[in-house]
Amino acid sequence: LKSATANAARAKASLAKANEQLGYSELRAEFDGVVTATSAEMGQTVSAGQPVLKLARIEQRDVVVDVPEAQFSNVRLDDSFRVALQLDGRMQAIGVVREIAPQADPNTRTYRLKIGIDQAPDIFRLGAVVTATPLVGERKQAIALPLSAIRHEGGASQVWVVDRSTAQVGPRVVELDGGASNARSVRILSGLQEGEEVVVAGVDELVDGQKVKLGQEQRP
Repeated sequence: LKSATANAARAKASLAKANEQLGYSELRAEFDGVVTATSAEMGQTVSAGQPVLKLARIEQRDVVVDVPEAQFSNVRLDDSFRVALQLDGRMQAIGVVREIAPQADPNTRTYRLKIGIDQAPDIFRLGAVVTATPLVGERKQAIALPLSAIRHEGGASQVWVVDRSTAQVGPRVVELDGGASNARSVRILSGLQEGEEVVVAGVDELVDGQKVKLGQEQRP
């Protein structure tokens, strides 16, 4: 009887192991979607963790846009874009920037954005060509400046504004858009007016009222 009981226990353990292995032969996605690519053939032996399918979500779609480096400082997370089909511009949807590449493509010098569209219309099919236009009216207008123009004093961000009539500089506290800064530039949300002249180099060497040579200034 003891021998039969032990054999039954071993058989149950073997059955449980077999059922576990059988479960590995069935792949279940965590969400409903559409298969966009396959990386394995029927009957092929695959190893643990090896990709076999690419699945795209149905309820949310991303528009992928490559932005030139010169325009990158004007884009930040959560910016809104109007997305229109190139084949029919009347077919539109509103998307929001959800991801910004941390560095430029070394060949094209562009930054890749992913603009998420929730509940995209059915006509926005996977792989469709679209045009994305920023809705600048929905956020504060900003002025882009080189990062070298910013100095920090007493916990505040400042720039040196040039008075062209006297060629003297004076400090001006500005509000920075932290979500749109990069290694080269920063956006100014408030504190500057378009057309004002600022110093963009050597800002830590200046003092209030100091005269500067004009001709190398940059106008925001």
